Amino acid sequence: MAGHSERQCRYIDSIVHDLNEGCLIGQVASETRDSLCNRLRRLDSMTAEIETYAIPYNLYRYRSLRRIGKPDKEVLDRELRSIEQSSLWCSDFDNMNDPMEGAFEPSAAVKENRRYAELAQTIRDGKLGYGMCAFSEAKDIELMWAHYADEFRGVCVSYSFRSLRYGLGSDKSFTRLCYSDSPPRVVNTTGPQNDILRILSTKHYRWQYEREWRLFTPVIGLNQYHRKLRNRPVVTRVYAGYRMDPSVRQEIFERMNAIKIPVYVMSLENYSIKFRLIRRPR
Repeated sequence: MAGHSERQCRYIDSIVHDLNEGCLIGQVASETRDSLCNRLRRLDSMTAEIETYAIPYNLYRYRSLRRIGKPDKEVLDRELRSIEQSSLWCSDFDNMNDPMEGAFEPSAAVKENRRYAELAQTIRDGKLGYGMCAFSEAKDIELMWAHYADEFRGVCVSYSFRSLRYGLGSDKSFTRLCYSDSPPRVVNTTGPQNDILRILSTKHYRWQYEREWRLFTPVIGLNQYHRKLRNRPVVTRVYAGYRMDPSVRQEIFERMNAIKIPVYVMSLENYSIKFRLIRRPR
């Protein structure tokens, strides 16, 4: 369970196993409800609080401007229109790029439960019920430019995190992903909703370079947001990759300039990434 030590997970397993055994034989488990509640309260007293004291000011989306089987012009126009029209495309689980994502490990007690097949199906179906959109905490991650922005030919779009949260509305949520060497552990057959979100918030540790924040939404596909919050724009900057074609860069500049979003172009200094503002010629 997220935030729990192995000792605490075993403690929970023992409680779940007691309940499952009672369910399997059709009798009341040997411990009373009050006794179980007391055990859970003791468990809670063992657990430190989890707080998020630092939240990024900005989040970033790395975007390729080309797609296999689609004209480059069409892809470029689609990406720029998403900024102009204040929208985000949120994919479903089946279209995520990591084939290991969404894995989970049931505890022994859960596996033995007669409802396990039903639980596993509920989790599978639940993962398909969310639209998801990936962001990063940083704009200068070389691997992100290489993997997600067409080998430095694409763009990185900067969003004000606060303005984006307000602009999207209260039925959406964000999480900072957890990177682990083992999949999330499911220790209970009830309340799978939290397990589904926990599973979708975990990736293998080899992906940790992405520094990902993930948006969850009930809407799969286009999600609209308000462009400005108290005159503060949601999209604050667009960064152009080092290998971008000059004609593409010029089109981006013209269209972003029309909606007052500054465009920065990348330069390389040895092993460092730098950005400079593009200004309209006088």
